[in-house]
Amino acid sequence: MSYTQFTHEDFDAEYQKRQKLQSRVAWYNPKEDAIYLSDNDKSPNYPEGMKVIPSVSNIRKAKELKSQGKINSDQARFSIYNVKDGWQDIANEYHSNRIKARVAGVMAPQDFTGIEVTNVLSTMLGLPERNFVLQNAATTIPTPYLDVRVDVWTGFDVAEDIKTGAEIPTGQGTFAATTYTLKLNAAHIARYDELDMRPHYWDIWRTNLENIARRMVKKKAQLIQTELETATTQAGGADWGAVTSGLSTNNPLDQIGTAADTIVSNDGIPNSVALHDRAYRDLVTNTFMKGTAQNYNALQGQELPGQAKTITIPGMQFTFFVDNLMTNTLAIVYDKMAIAAFQGPTMTAAYRDAIHRFDGYIVTDYFLAKITQTGKIRKLTAVSA
Repeated sequence: MSYTQFTHEDFDAEYQKRQKLQSRVAWYNPKEDAIYLSDNDKSPNYPEGMKVIPSVSNIRKAKELKSQGKINSDQARFSIYNVKDGWQDIANEYHSNRIKARVAGVMAPQDFTGIEVTNVLSTMLGLPERNFVLQNAATTIPTPYLDVRVDVWTGFDVAEDIKTGAEIPTGQGTFAATTYTLKLNAAHIARYDELDMRPHYWDIWRTNLENIARRMVKKKAQLIQTELETATTQAGGADWGAVTSGLSTNNPLDQIGTAADTIVSNDGIPNSVALHDRAYRDLVTNTFMKGTAQNYNALQGQELPGQAKTITIPGMQFTFFVDNLMTNTLAIVYDKMAIAAFQGPTMTAAYRDAIHRFDGYIVTDYFLAKITQTGKIRKLTAVSA
């Protein structure tokens, strides 16, 4: 009789695999756009061999390809995992065991906690969000730390008309350093044992995860909206929708241009406008914008009124972030580099409450929206009524 030899190396490999699977914390590394498993829920850390998902952006791409019918469900589910360190095989094993457990009417094995917490975090980060666009209206700066220092450069002009023999003045630019501290957004959900012991028409667990994902995106969009609206007011804003004798009373190009002039004088590049859909409708139907031709498409960008959208109007070098989270009487004209969205560490941690028979999941996300260059952003008020 022969026996399969089980070596010391085999034991170590199996032990390390089990250790990986039992990790109860997943961290998102914003600089790599990757998700790591860890045993440390106190501070972000990214251990070697624990990179489960190498690219969160690939999750969104896989979802889009699946919706377009270009890849099947299995390809969308497993292609996101890291092949190099064996995580794709582990994910396949997890999924297979979970299906078998569900058919048998029992809970999925608890030694796959590492894959569970990764799935929670990847669902939260990888879900596309189409209801808001302000989360994209700032310059995203990934940072692995809670405190981030920003240095803003102020230059100088050259001297002119220097007379023969006269001293050339010394010029020197300056850096102004400011330190910002990221703030914590969080969600807490529980998965009760009974959830997997009853048939459901809906995937209740995934619905809850996707709700967290959407609300996290909404929260970031709201935080950016709040920060945008703290911009310095540019005088001269007036109702773009006002009409006198069939023609628009106020010229939005003059108002936006005045704000842009201020930004340019402060060495900025005015390239973005954030506003509510009502203000946007007043803008594109204004006769100073569209003229008086009856066949002009005044409804450009209004195929779905009220829906968030990112628009570029032909002839204008601005990206318009149209989002109903904005106050409907304002328009913010700015250099996109003037406002930063500091994306810090994101974590999912799991715990077991045996007394109450549930697995708890905590999702934390460190984030801060901040205007870092106040001279390069201006607010127009009363542009819609």
